[in-house]
Amino acid sequence: MSVTGGRDPGRECFSRLMKKYRLSFFALLLFAASSPAAELRFTGPELAGFIQNAFNGTVIRLNADSPAVPGKPAIRGSFVQLGPLLGRQRFLFSVPSQTIELGLGGEAVFSINDINSNPDFVQHLSTGLVRFGQNIRVTASPNSFTVMVRFEDEGTEIKGEPAGRLRRLRGEAVPDIEISAMLLQIALTPQQQGIAFQPSQVTFLGDIQAQGFANIQLFGRKVDLFDAMTDYKKIIKGSIEGEVKHLVDQNLPVIAANLSREAQRRAAALGVRITGARFEGTMLVVAGSPSL
Repeated sequence: MSVTGGRDPGRECFSRLMKKYRLSFFALLLFAASSPAAELRFTGPELAGFIQNAFNGTVIRLNADSPAVPGKPAIRGSFVQLGPLLGRQRFLFSVPSQTIELGLGGEAVFSINDINSNPDFVQHLSTGLVRFGQNIRVTASPNSFTVMVRFEDEGTEIKGEPAGRLRRLRGEAVPDIEISAMLLQIALTPQQQGIAFQPSQVTFLGDIQAQGFANIQLFGRKVDLFDAMTDYKKIIKGSIEGEVKHLVDQNLPVIAANLSREAQRRAAALGVRITGARFEGTMLVVAGSPSL
């Protein structure tokens, strides 16, 4: 290769490329330093899907306690069992029975009877297997997420039994009670700063079917049980709302951590380093800067 005038064309070409590369590199640094912070936005319906995943597999059962027998204590019959993402924790609790005076020394005892949020669950009580709860749905409103847990409507929800001086009567003397359209609603309201939630609000809904027991006849006397059953519904409502709220509030940090991991995964895929996060209603806004 010839050299003209003592100059090396190859070296000059390399020098020009390096100069151009340095200019491009410094331009990139200048752009990164002067560009505004990046923002990732997760919509409410998108986050509702992640919360749905956290609650999938949750099962709620309401049933009367098994009475104590010699050598064995009473066994609580109701429980909430969380799904896989929340550690499959099971928490037992009791829904007390309701005793109603019928006069003439007679009583009626009403007890909750085998109510399940997942109808498939009752088929697996003997083996302990639990399928994913198919009756759970999560929606997003402008300010909160709502977890809705539906219950089966089949069978008898409240069993009535004669007691006291009436205990020798046939069970049919005291009617059973049905509760329809049972629904548990769990409201999760995000905090404004960070990825976290305020304490949950839990509401249990259901309609008592009044046919057949508003006025029953016992020994020629008319007995109105509607008010008594309305009071018992309040006992059931208070029991399940209190237990579910306690359990959900314990696991709110786990649900928030799942959302945080998803935000970090999305940010890393886009080359963004997270510097902060906040909720705007149910929209999650994640702030960050380009990763170099």
